[in-house]
Amino acid sequence: MATSYDATTTASELADHLSADIKGKVVLTTGPSPASIGAMFVESIARGLPALIILAGRSTTKLQQTAGAIAQAQPVVKVRLLHLDLGSLASVREAARELASWEDVPRIDVLVNNAGIMGTKFALSPEGVESQFTTNHLGHFLLTNLIIGKILKSDTPRVVNVSSDGHRLSPIRWADYNFQEGEIYNKWLAYGQSKTANMLMAVSLAEKLGSRGLLAFSLHPGVIISTSISGGLDNMDEDLAALKALDRMLGNAEGWRDFKVKTRQQGAATTVYAAFYPGLKESNGAYLQDCHVADPWTDTVKPWGTDKVEAERLWKLSEKLSMEWTVEAGLLAGGYGKSLQMCIQKPKTGDHYFHFVIYGENQLVPGNNTIRIPSVRMTMADDITHFRSIPWVSDLLNDPTFVTHPIPSRKIKASTEDSLFSTTLNSRSTISSCLLQYRILSSNATPLYRNAIPTNEVRIFCTLGSDLNGYPGILHGGIVATLLDEFMGLILSMSRAGGEPGMEGPVTAYLNTRFVRPVMTPGTVVVSGRIVEAKEERKWKIVGNIKDTSNKTSPAWPQYMPRISHATALLLSTATESFLKVELQMPALLILALALLLVCLSNMIGSYSSFAAAATFHLDSGIYFSGIGFEQPCFGNAGNCLERALGKGKPRGLKKNLGLI
Repeated sequence: MATSYDATTTASELADHLSADIKGKVVLTTGPSPASIGAMFVESIARGLPALIILAGRSTTKLQQTAGAIAQAQPVVKVRLLHLDLGSLASVREAARELASWEDVPRIDVLVNNAGIMGTKFALSPEGVESQFTTNHLGHFLLTNLIIGKILKSDTPRVVNVSSDGHRLSPIRWADYNFQEGEIYNKWLAYGQSKTANMLMAVSLAEKLGSRGLLAFSLHPGVIISTSISGGLDNMDEDLAALKALDRMLGNAEGWRDFKVKTRQQGAATTVYAAFYPGLKESNGAYLQDCHVADPWTDTVKPWGTDKVEAERLWKLSEKLSMEWTVEAGLLAGGYGKSLQMCIQKPKTGDHYFHFVIYGENQLVPGNNTIRIPSVRMTMADDITHFRSIPWVSDLLNDPTFVTHPIPSRKIKASTEDSLFSTTLNSRSTISSCLLQYRILSSNATPLYRNAIPTNEVRIFCTLGSDLNGYPGILHGGIVATLLDEFMGLILSMSRAGGEPGMEGPVTAYLNTRFVRPVMTPGTVVVSGRIVEAKEERKWKIVGNIKDTSNKTSPAWPQYMPRISHATALLLSTATESFLKVELQMPALLILALALLLVCLSNMIGSYSSFAAAATFHLDSGIYFSGIGFEQPCFGNAGNCLERALGKGKPRGLKKNLGLI
């Protein structure tokens, strides 16, 4: 066949011509139901012997029919099915979690966002968004974000959005994408809005991830009457007449000319072209039709479908409507440079759920990847109830040699003074629960100061949230100074039995640490500390440990990350009298702060290397994508590195939403 392609080119012809580009690829296609363009696409590319075709859709029966057609024509091609309902964002998240669990599928070379509905009656998704906008755009937007880690594992990553020249019917209705909750709904305007969104999403992907090798395109397959998407129309003749009338009202040429109808084979050809044609690198983000890059001077291309400003506005709107945060970043602690992808579901009320996926060099690292971030608890009774629900902590709480004691700074006060849990730390995702215990000494032990508690060992349980992160999943070092200051004040307050004025606190003179791995967040840790030596009544040696899961580490992490487990410190007191008071309960609380400080140091060490994560952020309302390579040395925590990578482009919501900086 000729190497020039046009409206008459078929998908099978293109697949044969591009077989070398198809062979060995992993391709995921949404909406490949029988008699659809998606089905014709996957059946055609099977001729090129891809390594795997993933069929994603609502109906398992229909997916099996398409898989059967592929197996009959090309038995050697592997096919897997993925349940996906794009009309429900909850279903999209579940599909993404399932796909993430497929350890034998470490990458996706081509994602074809093909599924769609057209001209349907007004309906809202479970999330309250108009159904065509949700199914055709928002579901694909969220899916792409959630699986982008696997896509970027490919040497030749591509995302293809099947749009339509129906985008001519409407730009994005920024102030009224729901058509006044259906009161002024027009199904063709809604369809046009969703198809415009498909185009703008491709523009954004090219902008954000083009520097990492990702190619993204949108396309118009052509007018194909005999496809499953047209089956949703009530009356074909009446609907087409209404469409013609709308085009005339809008001044579109389609209102006066006949539609040029294609076969399904011809309609699927542009999808094959967008997914595999090697000569499109210089046209990243483009809108295609009839197997070429559409010319806005001769083809029907509306400027609202290709404008970069409009694309950015849509990205932010889509983040807001998806209520998701997604993160991809280079995991540099210990110099391993692995990749970590996280999603934090952000419901309006209740607990948060933190989902993470860790990638090794060539494969997904298995493990329990969902963690609940509990809502904030502010009373000791609530804290005890929370920690009793964690088996390994509950076992420690049952130890009769320790006594549970209230933490004064746990109580929120009108003033921020002497209150660890006011303002920024009064959050579901910072420190949601905290509990102090001290060891009981012999019955004849006496305190060194009136009203102080006779003990030489203290331990604290803390449930840490995601907003304390430095690197994603690692305790944020920037909070250390706050914790250290507050814990010193806390110990003084407890030891003075009411807070007598004029007391001076201890200072850290020497710190020695042994690293095993950083402290993970979100999660629960226990920090213990004990006095091991006293010298000259003003020098005290403290030994502390920070542990989780009763000394057991998470199965997904130990082989990749060092762990902090042991620290020693020498304390000096500026006044003997105050030191005697502080001595009794200082150890563990100080060690907690010191251990957290080590995490900060770990972040600094890890940051001084090639920061491979992306640096394009849009966190004001939700989704964050990494997209710009960053290979300059960067000192400070991960947030500082990201800030440097972003330069002046740092978003307003970065610090507020994730606490990275």
